[in-house]
Amino acid sequence: MILADEEAIRNHAKEQEWTRGFIGVTATALVCKPTSTLREKCIINPANRFSACLQDNSGFEIITLSSGNDVATDVIASVPGAENLRPSGRTVFDTCVSADGAPMVGSTGQGSAWVVGGFGNTGAFVSPAIARFLVGKSTDMEEEFFTSRGGGKARAMQSVSEHLHLRSGI
Repeated sequence: MILADEEAIRNHAKEQEWTRGFIGVTATALVCKPTSTLREKCIINPANRFSACLQDNSGFEIITLSSGNDVATDVIASVPGAENLRPSGRTVFDTCVSADGAPMVGSTGQGSAWVVGGFGNTGAFVSPAIARFLVGKSTDMEEEFFTSRGGGKARAMQSVSEHLHLRSGI
């Protein structure tokens, strides 16, 4: 079993681990009218803190870790080929980011339950590495990265893991 959101992490982590590892932020979800002008189906832009996906029938969905009146215009302006997109829906919501921007992976110490979170706008890049780590097929570099940040053997089995990255969002 894998718990893959920050609410699950919050429910399983000790208060000290939670407050040390995460901070609250406001995020915005945008839906834009469908377009055929975009070349890419998935766009991840860590510099501008957003990710976007072209959905088959529901339009272009954008998640950004910011809020404000101009967020839709700013995000759409930075998506190549999106000049003709027009927002058709917007939701602002509270979520959380981790302290250092790295994903979090660790055992809860309760049977086979694992916590995987903090993907945010980098999820498409780190998901393969996390999958390899979970099945014991990591490269040496991946193994070093995750074990130094995860639920290590030196930690008490009932604790979750070191808490690190962005929000996993909607």
